[in-house]
Amino acid sequence: MNGTMHKLNTYDQYTNLVASIYNMKTTMYMLPEEIKGYIRDEKLYYDNHRDTSLLLFIEHEQFFKLFVYTNTDEQLAVARQQKPVVADIVYYERKGEGGIAEVLKKSGFENLALYRQYSVRHEELILQENGLGEYRVEFATYEQIPVLLSILSETFSPVSNDLPDEALLEKRVKENSVLCLISPSGEVCGCTQWMRNKETCQIKHVALIPQVRGMGLGKKLCTETFRKANGKNYNTWVEENNTVKQQIDAAFGYKFNGKCMLKLILE
Repeated sequence: MNGTMHKLNTYDQYTNLVASIYNMKTTMYMLPEEIKGYIRDEKLYYDNHRDTSLLLFIEHEQFFKLFVYTNTDEQLAVARQQKPVVADIVYYERKGEGGIAEVLKKSGFENLALYRQYSVRHEELILQENGLGEYRVEFATYEQIPVLLSILSETFSPVSNDLPDEALLEKRVKENSVLCLISPSGEVCGCTQWMRNKETCQIKHVALIPQVRGMGLGKKLCTETFRKANGKNYNTWVEENNTVKQQIDAAFGYKFNGKCMLKLILE
């Protein structure tokens, strides 16, 4: 790391730093409780760059995730870490604005992936019963955590999807924020996990093992997630080329909110 990185100590310090770039208060990228958790665990750092951009680094076990706040079209002077060697780069763009991808590419970042944010209010949800009644959806237990971690790690890339570790998954299980899909033979074959911020639920991951995909179980799992999470608003991120997941989300009432998330991996 370079010498300009500083540890964030309070949530107010975070919002003030972002306001210095955007001239407004914002909690973009993460829910407030998620930010406060990183600050509490001393895992959130920042690096101001000429008062035109704010770089937030979240420390993970094997990599740093980098969040970019910027109001400049100049080349970003992003420090390239020696260890760990992989950083996840996150930035939001409003639909149609564009530009930040080219800025980051000029700074040496490649492997661009574009995610879209979808949101839906509870009253707009379309909850439909389907078949597959032999498959049960239940709150996860501590004993199921190892298999849940295995399903999540086999479905998603840890770097690009911010997968929970064992401690975080234990916390969400304790909060009843993890559901398991149980097969007729009693095996765990899918899961969802989410986090709450007041009345809003952010659906973090929906995962199924390959053997049961394409049967409608994803819809069954999502329907039960909405019922059991019991929020007034929901949001989730979907990769732009994942048309199957987008169609499932649209069937529930999710609508694209006009923002994108660009992810570039620096290797």
